[in-house]
Amino acid sequence: MSTLKLSLGILGVAAGLFSSCGPVSGTGGTGTSGTSSSSSGSTAVGYTFAVTTAGDDDPYSRGGLGLAVSATGEVAIAYYVDLPNTMTWVCTTPFDTKDVPYTRLRLTRSTGTTFTTTTVEDVRSEEGVSLAFNSAGQLWGAYGGGEAGTGYCGASDLVVGNLDNGPGAVVATTSANGGMCRLMQNSCNSGNVVGRFPSLVFDDTDQPVVAFKDIHFGFSQETDLDGADLELMVGSMRTTVDESSGAGEFSVAFMADGRPAVAHVVTANHVFDGNVNWPAGVWLAWLQEDGTWQRDLVDSRVPRNQIGAAWHPTQGFAVAFQAPGSDEQDLIVSTSTDGLAWVADEVDFLGSVGQTPAVAFNETQLLVAYRICASPDTGNTQDCPPEEDGVRLATRQAGQWYKDLVYRNEERLEGTDIRMALTADGLPVIAFKDQGNGQVKVARGSRK
Repeated sequence: MSTLKLSLGILGVAAGLFSSCGPVSGTGGTGTSGTSSSSSGSTAVGYTFAVTTAGDDDPYSRGGLGLAVSATGEVAIAYYVDLPNTMTWVCTTPFDTKDVPYTRLRLTRSTGTTFTTTTVEDVRSEEGVSLAFNSAGQLWGAYGGGEAGTGYCGASDLVVGNLDNGPGAVVATTSANGGMCRLMQNSCNSGNVVGRFPSLVFDDTDQPVVAFKDIHFGFSQETDLDGADLELMVGSMRTTVDESSGAGEFSVAFMADGRPAVAHVVTANHVFDGNVNWPAGVWLAWLQEDGTWQRDLVDSRVPRNQIGAAWHPTQGFAVAFQAPGSDEQDLIVSTSTDGLAWVADEVDFLGSVGQTPAVAFNETQLLVAYRICASPDTGNTQDCPPEEDGVRLATRQAGQWYKDLVYRNEERLEGTDIRMALTADGLPVIAFKDQGNGQVKVARGSRK
């Protein structure tokens, strides 16, 4: 799809969506995106991994990771670190008097085995960061930052830019009429907490495409999470993709047949005029040739952590998530050839597995990296014994799943916030937190 056609399509959708809070057309039917890449031609199924430390700044547990691998093999990882509580944004607005702590966004890069770490900037929002290289080899990032919102210190903007030149620039800002919108909550299709769970990719014309969550005046008060929606920036244009209640959680953007697609979580049933129009669960939104968004329900379960998703021209769509449960949780990978009909596969169920899965396709395989814990886990990662957690890679080839251990040691909290990208020859590169050691690690895969 050309840039002009894509732009006109999104503008047309935006006009319709911004004018009403009602449902849009579609059908009802979840880190980390991967793109297809060439394969070396090897028939080997499994992988072995060389693991190195990429950063040792005690990565913050809530902030997530960003990972990108360039065409020439450079690895870039972004993550957050906690700062002392004395480093806060002093609040002086009429609606909010709570000071907001800063969190430091770090960037570490390597063309070999030695990483160089720098600070991007200090921000007040740490719910996700995403990295991507464009075709010129420039490293771009997307994250929440910017200034305080209208009448509210606990706010954020979407920041996107070329990190080779320093911090990014604000591209999606908070609402200008914050006071009234705060009172109206769900009646306002705008908010001042912008940029949570950003996911950045580049289209075939090298435009940045960023999916993110827009909370309608929530954040530290958490008053309007169910009123959030899913937004998309294509270049400088912003549109609402899904305005269902609680849309945009754990969003993952990728390109499907040259068009933006976003897998994301809707946290609550969307009720309009007394009817449930869009149920809670994992959804896929996919831009069609005519400029409309098709939205399809992948699974009615609502994950509690980051999902993974990717697309391949012959293998189709794949969305992975950890199925919620009161005891053990399982890794679910749902696949579709057309984005309409989905088949859910319980790929791993030994203990509590599947937290923050990352998905990618090479030419012959579907790869899913995820956290493992061999004993029941009620959602508190501290419940996992130190010797039983780690990172695993599941690989599907010719309809069968194969599993390889990526990393495990005797420390607690291994394998949180997993992200995966592929090298030019289709080999997996997996980044994750080893918080027991206070480190970010990267695992480079080789075929067995």
